[in-house]
Amino acid sequence: AGAAAKTPAVFDGRAIPFVLRRLHAFVTAPAPGGGATVVRCFIERTRSGAHALFPLYKLYADHEDGTGRLLLAARKVPAASPYYAISTAASDVYKARAKRSRHYLGKLRAAPAAAAAPREYVLYDAGGRADDARRR
Repeated sequence: AGAAAKTPAVFDGRAIPFVLRRLHAFVTAPAPGGGATVVRCFIERTRSGAHALFPLYKLYADHEDGTGRLLLAARKVPAASPYYAISTAASDVYKARAKRSRHYLGKLRAAPAAAAAPREYVLYDAGGRADDARRR
């Protein structure tokens, strides 16, 4: 007789902090309760008007009443090698790198791809540039 699969606990999204500094700590830490807890979320994509070419994505913790708590915002940044800027403060994804706040989390960039290989991505934190570290 096999053990029945245990249903994971669902985290109460109303317990997510409203202070941005605490929200930053919340989204960069493992889920409360570890792997036995699920944080239900949904993604909203805005691609109208100024967001037509580079949509804005927002990740919300799902409250069961149909509302959500903003966790992260991301936007594709046009560059020689495009990437997605990710922050807990939505306004950061529109700012130049030097002007982003401490709520900026990092970026997601596509790794150089082999011809037939599936696309892979690299997640960078908000630290300094890799080439700056090599110069020291």
